[in-house]
Amino acid sequence: MTLIFKQPTPDDKQAVLAFKEAYLSYYDETGIHGGAELAQFDKSNFDQWLDYVYAPAGTNTFGYDKVANDTFLIIKNDIVVGIVNIRHELTEFLLQFGGHIGYSTHPDFQGQGIAKNALAYALSVLKNKGVNKALITCNDNNIGSAKVIEANGGILENTVPFGEKTIRRYWILL
Repeated sequence: MTLIFKQPTPDDKQAVLAFKEAYLSYYDETGIHGGAELAQFDKSNFDQWLDYVYAPAGTNTFGYDKVANDTFLIIKNDIVVGIVNIRHELTEFLLQFGGHIGYSTHPDFQGQGIAKNALAYALSVLKNKGVNKALITCNDNNIGSAKVIEANGGILENTVPFGEKTIRRYWILL
């Protein structure tokens, strides 16, 4: 499988918005894991999403300070089949609930190894940034994500309550 990981540009607008629409219409969620707040933006303000993606650490657009991070689109045959956000550091909130990496796969491309490849790619980026241990989290009932994390070397540390959900916290040595 040939996947291309690239940072988003204005040229990606239609493909990114198609991914967003497919993801949010399929999943009963308000956000997109690893989407760098993509769900908050639409075709009228896509450039503002790009501004946010490339905004420096400390930017506070959504009520929290953004950490240093990279966002990559996952492209297969000119279609955005996934997205991954790689946080180079952790705030107290991310240490408990969010972790270093968030990723989502287009619902039409589930089960094709995209999430597994996204996580492996993100781990290599973190390693190159000098991070030697990555925290990855998922909802306790997201068995697919748990399997992806475990396939990439994730060791379950614990589970923690988060609102009405339970979060699994995994560590991966890089």
